[in-house]
Amino acid sequence: MLSQFKLYLSLERGLSSNSIDAYINDLNDFTVFQETQLKKNLKAIRKDDLLDYCEDCKSRDLNDSTISRRLVTLKIFFRFLHQEKIIAKDISEHLESARLSRILPDYLSIEEIEKLLQLYDESIPLEFRNKFIIELLYSCGLRISELCGLRTDSFNYESGFLRVKGKGSKERSIPFGTQVVAMSRQYIKSIRPQLCKKNNPPELIVSNNGRPLTRSRVWQFLKEAAHKAEISKNLHPHVLRHSFASHLLANNADLRIIQELLGHADIATTEIYTHVEKTRLQNIHQKFFPRA
Repeated sequence: MLSQFKLYLSLERGLSSNSIDAYINDLNDFTVFQETQLKKNLKAIRKDDLLDYCEDCKSRDLNDSTISRRLVTLKIFFRFLHQEKIIAKDISEHLESARLSRILPDYLSIEEIEKLLQLYDESIPLEFRNKFIIELLYSCGLRISELCGLRTDSFNYESGFLRVKGKGSKERSIPFGTQVVAMSRQYIKSIRPQLCKKNNPPELIVSNNGRPLTRSRVWQFLKEAAHKAEISKNLHPHVLRHSFASHLLANNADLRIIQELLGHADIATTEIYTHVEKTRLQNIHQKFFPRA
């Protein structure tokens, strides 16, 4: 069954080999749980079994992003099983539970985003670059790989869209606002040339010596930024992407539009943000309503 699913991911969904390997690794882990704990075949598995698996992942101290990804993998896998008529019903279709609140992706508030952006002195080239990176990750909802893959000609100022190469080498266009317009123009015109004294690679984001900036360096300076801004959350590039999606949803953006902006191949991946919003509303209710 895993080999059939792998073929489906490759031929019908056009995913890259790395993405397919990630899905299969997730399912291999679930298979171990299925055989040792559930002791059921695929047709006998129910929604609560999937939630129990998530709890098992949590008990093994897997991080929240890994568990969230595995949940999405299960949703896609069981949808595939239903489409292939291997199971009678897609048990993951309405997979919701209070237990999911513990495995949701973390995200920053608008106030925390502002605190991050206010850290930097724009007159210093490296600090301007770092602020620009945060602005891009948040305002455009980019993956770290997409950020590092941007080029100086990725911005189309006439149309107001940023061209991005996402997973599986699929291109998509993302609208950008006035803040990104101003910062990108200044970065390309005056900041980047100061960093590219000897090297001039095609990549947009470069280091102090003009070489393409590595993903690990972005992770590192975000950790430093969170510490300086006194943000206790585990800040990494994907948290800014989560924040982008969560803030769109909080302002009533359509889930399908968010899916397109994020470049998700399947709406099931985007649906995790509906749980984020419900959890936020529950927290507000519990904090402010006197009889909560």
